[in-house]
Amino acid sequence: MTRWNRFYKKQMEDQGFKALVEEELEVLRIGAKIAALRDEEGLTQTKLAAMAGMPSSKISALENSPHNLEIATLVRIARAANRELKISFAPARSARTTKRGRKQKAVDRSRSELSKGRRQEARPLAPPSRTSIVRASRSV
Repeated sequence: MTRWNRFYKKQMEDQGFKALVEEELEVLRIGAKIAALRDEEGLTQTKLAAMAGMPSSKISALENSPHNLEIATLVRIARAANRELKISFAPARSARTTKRGRKQKAVDRSRSELSKGRRQEARPLAPPSRTSIVRASRSV
């Protein structure tokens, strides 16, 4: 087992981290489905984009990282590929996510925050937001 595999396995023991990874994987599956749909229809990103009335860079971005995706965009892509969009909510696979209220999720989040100090060293730092940069420049 490589060091990376040991590190990953250890990180996945933390339920908060595991939930974040699973959430990100769900998002990425949407992009993979868009790419699979395009391949099934024999379309390039450029052709699908032209048929959907959007730039090809948008199709590429959706296939690679479909965050903040609008339903209207999915409808346009589905119609361009001669498909119908159907959205369903299936029961969660893990027992951890069943019937937990907001209060329980908040408790879990706060527990996760307590253990954040241990994980913080392993996580890459996020780039500073534009707002924090502006605030920092004003205070100088």
